[in-house]
Amino acid sequence: MAPVLGAGSLLLAFQSPQPTLPWLILRPARDARSPEMVRFDERMDEHLVARLNEAPALRGRLQASPRAVTSILKPGAPFASLHFDPTRPMALSEEEKKSLEEYMIRGGFLLLVEDNYPYFERQYRAKIEGTVFDFFARELPRRNPAFSTSRAGPDHPLFTQHYRIEIPPFIQREMDENSGYRGETLFLHEGRLAGYTLSLYAFHDGDEHVPLKPPYRPYDLILTGYELLVNIYVYSSQH
Repeated sequence: MAPVLGAGSLLLAFQSPQPTLPWLILRPARDARSPEMVRFDERMDEHLVARLNEAPALRGRLQASPRAVTSILKPGAPFASLHFDPTRPMALSEEEKKSLEEYMIRGGFLLLVEDNYPYFERQYRAKIEGTVFDFFARELPRRNPAFSTSRAGPDHPLFTQHYRIEIPPFIQREMDENSGYRGETLFLHEGRLAGYTLSLYAFHDGDEHVPLKPPYRPYDLILTGYELLVNIYVYSSQH
């Protein structure tokens, strides 16, 4: 059994002559994830960076760089990932909130990853208030009306820009049946795509989510996952 990404995405929104570009793996000060999940998520992001560097468009320029959320504004970092546990509330500090807001205003892109892989459906579908997702989806638009949210459906350019991506049946079922589904949520600043929520599941025999048990190990995406990365890279470079 190997976990795979849902119809989620990574956005590489940059045009830069730099020889290397850091992919920031953000570390919140008060992380609600288990230590095992934190270690796995960082190894997984490093693995994804290594695979993405094989793409001709990137030519090995990405470099995984763990960093505190409050250090996200250091120059030369157009992409950052932030994982969260959907079953536990987690409060960002005011300094972390201001740093993330300013980062997205300046044109940085944030991949928000919902770690569903260790949980049963009844657990990740439970309505938990106060997750990191709630900050971006609710609090941020209240504190700054230039921010808004939307949902990427099958006709969104992210799924048709270069490859035509079919949303996996399991993900479509989650979108249809799970009223609290967070995946494919877009975070917009003045209409520009500034962030994306990726829901991470564990599939067994193609279309059955089976929770992973530690020790977790990094894995390769399914083909459509990499095709989606290409789509979003092309889309982001043109918008």
